[in-house]
Amino acid sequence: MYVTARRVEAAGQCMLCSESSLSEIALSHGFCDQSHFSRVFKRETGLSPQTWRKLYSGTTSRRKQSA
Repeated sequence: MYVTARRVEAAGQCMLCSESSLSEIALSHGFCDQSHFSRVFKRETGLSPQTWRKLYSGTTSRRKQSA
């Protein structure tokens, strides 16, 4: 459970910092495929990876612009 939570956390940071596809991020963070990553990510965060990325990458962009 700990390793899975750390993988999800690392993948989330990667989603904010890069434009890589979700399947590339899933594979690079130790998930079997995008479907597996999406199920685990939603279980851990309550949001799908795509929804989470849209929600939080917009916040990050606004922070960078105002700084």
